[in-house]
Amino acid sequence: MKIYTKKGDRGQTSLANGRRIAKNSLILDQIGALDELNSDLGLVLAAGSLGRGDSLRAVVALSKADQLLLRRAQANLFCFGGLLAKPAPVVAAKLNRNFDSADVERLEERIDYHSERLEPLRNFILPGGVELAARLHRARTTCRRAERQLIQTTLKPAMKAYLNRLSDYLFVLARVANKQAHKPDITWSSTP
Repeated sequence: MKIYTKKGDRGQTSLANGRRIAKNSLILDQIGALDELNSDLGLVLAAGSLGRGDSLRAVVALSKADQLLLRRAQANLFCFGGLLAKPAPVVAAKLNRNFDSADVERLEERIDYHSERLEPLRNFILPGGVELAARLHRARTTCRRAERQLIQTTLKPAMKAYLNRLSDYLFVLARVANKQAHKPDITWSSTP
């Protein structure tokens, strides 16, 4: 199967239901925001996974529990994008079943778990620190944008809440990554 079809060369693409729409339509911006977030999570997972042959300099890694939760987030984001693409009812039903509203609670549990082990926030913090933390902050901001774009969609309220909680989770994970590396969070100051 060829990866290219040439059908989009004139600025249009097809939704899952076959309807042709302009590539600069709002719905494609929304699906694209989810795709960008999914890619950012892929970068986070790549940076936070110690693979065979990785040097010991990589002192910061995501726990297996956090890796699994982020992989689940990737699957959920793919389902959300699929639902926005207006699939056939039978496909939409399957995509809706793949998302479990308990996923919001799982994120909250992990946020609470990590927060109990972090210093309480006393200042705003700036994105940065070690590379994994910076990638997590990047994913967090992409998540916030996706959340803003998806607020007016037909996605279930639990799916919208999931995006809100996912961005909180990514923020906390960024703080965890800096803590693991013994690097303090970068606190904001009005005078640099």
